[in-house]
Formats: sequence, C-alpha cells, structure tokens
Amino acid sequence: MDRSAIGVVFGSLTPPEELTEGAALAERLGFGHLWFSEDCFFTGGLSGLTQLLAATRVVPVGLGLTSVMTRHPAILAMELAGLARMYPGGRVRAAVGLGNTHWLEQMGLLPDRPLTAVVETFDVLRELLDGKALVRGLGQGAGDRGGT
Repeated sequence: MDRSAIGVVFGSLTPPEELTEGAALAERLGFGHLWFSEDCFFTGGLSGLTQLLAATRVVPVGLGLTSVMTRHPAILAMELAGLARMYPGGRVRAAVGLGNTHWLEQMGLLPDRPLTAVVETFDVLRELLDGKALVRGLGQGAGDRGGT
C-alpha cells in the first residue's frame, strides 16, 4: 500500500517538544497526512496543529477531533483561517465532533442534544470559513454550553 494514503496521528500525550521532529520524519517517510488529536487537560490542539504545520512543507495537517463544546465555532474559524493563510494550498484540515463525554461532564459542558450541538456548530463553522457573517446564534445544542 502507498504510504501517501496513510496518515499519522500525534496524540495530545506526545510531548510538545517532540512534535516537530516526529512530523518532519513522517513527511520524509512519505505519509500522506498528519493529525493532532485534541484532548482536554493535555496539549492544546491548535498549538499542536501549528507545530506540525511549521515542521513540514507540503503534507496536509489536521486538527481532530476538536470538541464543538469546548471551542466556539467563531474562535475556531478565526484560528483555522489564520493558519490557512500561513500555510496555503489546503494544508490545514480540521475535524469536529462532540468530544469525550466524560471530560464534557467533568466541565459541565455535556449538551442535552449532542447531535444537534455537532450539526449546528458544523454549519456555523462552515459558514464562517466560507466568509459569511454569523447572523444567527447557536440553538439548544452547542449554544447551551452548560454551567450553572
């Protein structure tokens, strides 16, 4: 099998100081894409994504999965758009989803309607990344970010 069809995921437990060397090696070995997983209470996803991008030249690099409950889509869109300008050519990727329910419960962020939260956030994120202005809020899903 061609290695360009296979990607490498760097987990958030990977020490930050080891990410750049690992990413450069994966690109030299011909892997087709790199990903950095975001897990609460460990290395942040956007810092990991940025390190992987900075250490490579052409390979696409993704953030995944980032929780729709811990990152507001307006902030995520702003960060992704900035990185896409720094690293053009479609290199910046992202995957969004609900995230680890245990950690969301721990933070008081588990929504009543998880699928609704993911769909609403995805729609808003897509609109913002397409350059549209946000003219609506988030509903019962991601808009209800928990707390007391």
